[in-house]
Amino acid sequence: METRLWSVSLSMVVVLSLGSCGGAGKSSSSDAPPPPPSDGALGDAAEPPLALQNNEGGEIRLEWIQNAAGATTSRADAYFYKSQTPAWHTLPAFPGCIDVRAKDTWPFAQGTITPLDVGGVIIHPTNPSNGSADLELTRDSQGMDHTVACSTSSPCPAGSMCNAAGYCATTDALARPHDLWYKKAANFAANDGSFFPADQGYSVFLTGSSEWPPQVFEGSIGRGPYMPSDWAPVSPPTNATVPLLQDTDLVLTFNPDASTALPAGYKVNTVVAFTGTGFAGPIVFCQVDGTPATLTVPAAMVNIIRQYTPGAFSRIHLTHHLEELTDGTPRPTADRKRIDMLTIWCYATPWAAM
Repeated sequence: METRLWSVSLSMVVVLSLGSCGGAGKSSSSDAPPPPPSDGALGDAAEPPLALQNNEGGEIRLEWIQNAAGATTSRADAYFYKSQTPAWHTLPAFPGCIDVRAKDTWPFAQGTITPLDVGGVIIHPTNPSNGSADLELTRDSQGMDHTVACSTSSPCPAGSMCNAAGYCATTDALARPHDLWYKKAANFAANDGSFFPADQGYSVFLTGSSEWPPQVFEGSIGRGPYMPSDWAPVSPPTNATVPLLQDTDLVLTFNPDASTALPAGYKVNTVVAFTGTGFAGPIVFCQVDGTPATLTVPAAMVNIIRQYTPGAFSRIHLTHHLEELTDGTPRPTADRKRIDMLTIWCYATPWAAM
């Protein structure tokens, strides 16, 4: 079956989990390229570009992460929705630094979800000559398979949460549980940061299942994830614990992005996000459009973060791109589902209240 692959690129933000990286996004209509012509399989009229107000259909996230010891790792995850109630969630108010502990906005909020089995997920580099190779993500269906029971008196082990059916579902970098998802775990001990080289695109292949046909998102033509350049922070240094002082702004400085082949409409943005002890998921994150030299975390936000000492914060450049999750069947605009594709180049650094 021929499937539709339409795209729109977005202005971004991102959020982190403890000692790692993750992503979120905000759209501007000025960022979107014009829609492509109809491919003929879905009728004569091209549909409008996807937006963050379209229904959530899932996420594909590729990450390169360096920790304070200088070790690097690659991490990836993907999940897809057959349905979700509510169908989509609003975004935090950007730009600026935001307290996200309520988890009531995308990408932290989750509705009542029926997962979609897409078979398998394969990530293919558009430039394999640099040593990168195809990566097939590992399927994790623990929550759907009902393998580990849980209750108030018998909680789930670390890295998982009790789902509505009373079984443990494993969680991703943003502490979101998934009954079915596909992943490549972080592995700093292996120093395996070579899976997702910087400044190149990636294609994504959904191999198909009994409930979903194969679908391809071709990175070589600007319809897949694109990893930003291998930038680095300026200050504070990445290899030492950063002190957070009461009632004091935290000023961060950055090198700019130097991506050489961003597809039309794509944009690299800057995010800083904080996690800490005793809270699952991000506490505060900050978004700045583009890659400016300086980002300031206001004292009021620093005071919130300090309540969870010690913790980690991540400095990120990322891209965010939308594709449609479709089996080729025409749908009303209101029923179309988006896949959020995020690529993240990230430095994770410890912090402590002092």
